[in-house]
Amino acid sequence: MNRQEYLKQIEARNGTCRCPDMQELYSLRTMAEEAKKRCESTERESELASLSEADLEFLAVQKSQLTTLRETAQRYHTLLDTLARAGKIRFFNYRSGARKEVPYPIAKKISRLKTEIVTANCLNCNQQIDLIEV
Repeated sequence: MNRQEYLKQIEARNGTCRCPDMQELYSLRTMAEEAKKRCESTERESELASLSEADLEFLAVQKSQLTTLRETAQRYHTLLDTLARAGKIRFFNYRSGARKEVPYPIAKKISRLKTEIVTANCLNCNQQIDLIEV
């Protein structure tokens, strides 16, 4: 199995749980996913060759959607960081098919390298929440 297939297999484990500490994070993730879909939808409709007044209005809407996506993603990552610092999230590094728990500072360092897979999991129930900056 190549890296991309392995990554998709691990990503498929992302889900939600009922743990109270994670609910706001899940809400922000859903909002970010919806904003991303809206951005992708309007991107396909863009025709920049000849701009009319309607095109300019459309681009203003598209810019607004991109801003919403950026802001929501930032809020999501800020909350993820806050929960991690509070010890409410566990991090796992996947290397050579093995899963090993790592402390948050190490998980951040590894994820910045973008060479290894790191997941964030709920401390209470171990539900995988997300892949971290892959």
